[in-house]
Amino acid sequence: MIVFIAMVLTAGIAAYVILSTGSQLEIKSGATGTQTIQEVSTGLKISTIEGHNTSGLIDKIVIIITPRAGSPDIDLDGTLIELSNTQQKYVLTYSSAYWVNGKSGLEYLFDADAFSSVASEFGIIVLKDDDSSRNQNMSVINRGDSVM
Repeated sequence: MIVFIAMVLTAGIAAYVILSTGSQLEIKSGATGTQTIQEVSTGLKISTIEGHNTSGLIDKIVIIITPRAGSPDIDLDGTLIELSNTQQKYVLTYSSAYWVNGKSGLEYLFDADAFSSVASEFGIIVLKDDDSSRNQNMSVINRGDSVM
């Protein structure tokens, strides 16, 4: 009888250890899966880059971006754009003074008021805004948005 009770106690302890380990592995795998999804789906998708040429020099650049599927909202106010070649490097920040609503169309893209004369600033031309949440002071883009 003592041997039987010892076997039952040993089996109970072993079952507890196995269940506890399984529970911890489940929690860790869930956290890892969530982190992986965020890393894969977070960010911007660049669909087009166009430049304006004046006398052989590119003086204006347009980059069309959309959030990736599953990406959380992205605040362009905190976004830095780095443009460089072997001789020069520019880091641009968003300026709300150069915001254009382009949803109704633009006659000529490079004549829009979205281009700053200051080399450290960029503007936004809104192409698509399904939830009408973009305005001059709200530079956050979300699912379904497309901006230049």
